[in-house]
Amino acid sequence: MAEAARPRVPRIVVGLGNPGARYAATRHNVGFDAADCLAHRLGASWRLRNGVLDVADGRRAARPYLLLKPMTYMNRSGAPLRLAFSDLGGRLEELLVLLDDFNLDLGRLRIRPGGSEGGHNGLRSIISMLGTQQIPRLRMGVGPPPEFEPVDQFVLKRFPPADRKLADEMVERAAEAAFEWLEGADLESLMNRYNRQ
Repeated sequence: MAEAARPRVPRIVVGLGNPGARYAATRHNVGFDAADCLAHRLGASWRLRNGVLDVADGRRAARPYLLLKPMTYMNRSGAPLRLAFSDLGGRLEELLVLLDDFNLDLGRLRIRPGGSEGGHNGLRSIISMLGTQQIPRLRMGVGPPPEFEPVDQFVLKRFPPADRKLADEMVERAAEAAFEWLEGADLESLMNRYNRQ
């Protein structure tokens, strides 16, 4: 078969969050929010696969893409992602994970090709299940917790009204970066553009 005729490996964007109305619009769910924003822009529809993974797919720039949202709780995000890799195909270098980060100021984005989980349970689960820290990720700053407030309580709260506009703008920028990723942009160019904002 000629090289040009072979189906190309899909680019994959994974949004992390917790399923259910209780967690909607919380700091910990900005990864879900960005994935939803991206799906809306692409005109892609979510469907539940194997009871544990929301999937949307299509083609951009003549190559297939997959949007994924694990429907397990955050600390078990890795299992459905590993299932997706074995079931739907994919390569780590074609993956981009969208997640929250309380170590970044609200509104900041930081794209990295790999590294530790940085205290994020969803990313920790993915690293454990996929067996590598070389997981490309886009971290979305939700701000540090107030003094004496436990991180796990802070990230499960919704943004106060004063912060909502900045949070929504951040989600839109993250979706824009992920869209460029699906269009074929490389990580270095995305890092140069979005990490400086």
